[in-house]
Order: sequence, then structure tokens, then C-alpha cells
Amino acid sequence: MKRALDNVAQALPMSIKSLKSEALSVKNLLPLEKRVKKYISRKTTKDTTPEGIV
Repeated sequence: MKRALDNVAQALPMSIKSLKSEALSVKNLLPLEKRVKKYISRKTTKDTTPEGIV
């Protein structure tokens, strides 16, 4: 029984680490999505102005 608990205890930090890294990658994707949307909206509204091109 104790051995099984030790195995679980060893496996936990790894899964927590992978969850954290996944959460971080999702966090990094969200601002990127906003930037892309902003870029697209700027490109469609100010199509002829130079500031529309980033």
C-alpha cells in the first residue's frame, strides 16, 4: 500500500508541471489571438494607410 502511495506521490509533481506548462502555453496564445484580431481589423479598416501595415 505504501509503495503505491509513493508511486502516486512521485507521479504528481510531473503531472502538475505539465499542467502548468499547458496553462502557460494557453496564456501565451490568448494575447497572440488578440493581436491577430487587432491586426486584421486594422488591415480592413485602414487598408490604404501605412499604419494599417504592422
